[in-house]
Amino acid sequence: MAAITSKEGHRFEADEKDGFLYITLHLKGKKAGRNIGRVRLADRVLEVSRKRDKHLMLKANAYGFNEYVLREAKRFDKIELTDEYGTYLFSRQLALDMGKYLHFKEEGFEKQIFLSLNIITNHKIQDAI
Repeated sequence: MAAITSKEGHRFEADEKDGFLYITLHLKGKKAGRNIGRVRLADRVLEVSRKRDKHLMLKANAYGFNEYVLREAKRFDKIELTDEYGTYLFSRQLALDMGKYLHFKEEGFEKQIFLSLNIITNHKIQDAI
């Protein structure tokens, strides 16, 4: 398992097994880790799952992605997001280019880039089952 600590003091862990790289974030001062997603190494895709009622930032109608993971990515080029309405596939670069920063007071949240649902839904590859 590899680990790296951001300048804000958040620790990222990456655990490679069975063709996947599992990424977990441990926020500074918090014990429990947050699942960022897993990378399918064979095709360089970060798989993430979301629930709209829990993860969608209503004010921006957008999903957030960890900015550090997107910027520093060496093992994935695309993001496959699945929610209860379908599966969407888009490039990491699209999220970086079209995403917006929303500013929070320091409340334990990591820096995130928010990509509008309007952009994400243009990249639907499968309806929900």
